Amino acid sequence: FGFTVANMAMILSESLQIPMIGFLLQPTGIPSKQYPSVVPLDWAMKPETAHKWNYRIKLFFENNPIDNTAMLNSMRANRGLSPFSHRVNNLTLMMKQNVPLVIPINETAFGGRPDDWNEHAVLTDFIFLRNGAVPNLKPKFMKIILDAHANREPVVVLCFSSMPVGRIRILEMCLMILNQCEMKPRVIGLIGNRAMAEIPSEAQTAKSIKIEEEAAEHVSTGRLLIEGGAPFSKLFPLVDFVLMHGGLGTTAECLLAGVPCMVSGVLLLDQRFWGRRVFELGVAPEPVHINELEKVIVKNVDVALSPGSSYAAKAEEIAKLLKSKNVGTGVNINVRAVVDLAEKARPVLVHRESITKKGSRFARELAKDLSAVAKDEVVAASGLAAKKVKSSARPIARSIHDRLQRNSHLIPGLVKTTVLHNGYELREKFKYNVKQRALKREHES
Repeated sequence: FGFTVANMAMILSESLQIPMIGFLLQPTGIPSKQYPSVVPLDWAMKPETAHKWNYRIKLFFENNPIDNTAMLNSMRANRGLSPFSHRVNNLTLMMKQNVPLVIPINETAFGGRPDDWNEHAVLTDFIFLRNGAVPNLKPKFMKIILDAHANREPVVVLCFSSMPVGRIRILEMCLMILNQCEMKPRVIGLIGNRAMAEIPSEAQTAKSIKIEEEAAEHVSTGRLLIEGGAPFSKLFPLVDFVLMHGGLGTTAECLLAGVPCMVSGVLLLDQRFWGRRVFELGVAPEPVHINELEKVIVKNVDVALSPGSSYAAKAEEIAKLLKSKNVGTGVNINVRAVVDLAEKARPVLVHRESITKKGSRFARELAKDLSAVAKDEVVAASGLAAKKVKSSARPIARSIHDRLQRNSHLIPGLVKTTVLHNGYELREKFKYNVKQRALKREHES
């Protein structure tokens, strides 16, 4: 229940007068002063700015001016509903109307319940896949783990799920850990469906062939295991460190297992949030993009695996806390929340100030907001450039800054020329639908 799906539910609820409850897996989309909508990689953006930028862009694409049939306001007008104004964020509207929202995330793991959420938005607990639905670990997993334990060696797992991190890149990280870490861990690399045959251009390079050959040598000695996947609930409690992509499910399993971890990969959406949260909880070092991982991976793994590691101690503490509150799969507590909130659910009603009066005003105000936020982005980006670029490359930083400044003013013009094009048609369609509904009621009477 997020992104545009939430708007679909709101249209159904309002037009059919059906009570609505949201089930939300990415609650950072709810505007709040406690967190930004998307955690920036390199600089600290104000949460208010980040949320404004996020939902203005979201609103623009939901009212796609190129394809009028895909416009959210067209969908509303087709059902006789008033078009939204430029100020509407669906989750903000739900907050104002106390729409019940069930969020299956542990409150401690999330960082506490924000004070600016509505009273019917509740953090419950993680949901875990358990019982007969989870297969046992394959014998080859148990062999490398038991051999490591027998030799008092730690075990490290790398898993990036479906994120676009290539096979060779994963193997490269595995080899760095095997060859350079002082703690001498054994490594399990979960590569999904990243087979060599599927990436011939990558596999043809001399470097890639060398990496594959070196990885095969480590596999033959039992220090490395390369597999497609494994049930995390069975694997994580048996290992000593997890390098993961930071998805909600993987992070929850890692926290419950009480294992130190680190988040890396392409870091999309809430993966950045969870990378930051495990760092703030003290169970992981700071999250790092996959392109920067090789600079810190050896040091971070050694620190996490060292005797008396603070990461390990904190991970055990968090795991005990989660286990004390979550008995079983987490399904029961979430079902109870839905049942309890069902009595408080009401059909969505659009506030008067949320309705646009004229299509031209929608375009003008949206363009104004986007322009203001774009200027904030220019300031942030120029600060990033000044921080990252060396003094010998100052002209590059200046070029980036100037280009962003030149392009920021294009947003108002783009919005006006595109959205205004469909403003008149949208308004007329809405009037036509209202008239047709009136004729239908007159005919029925």
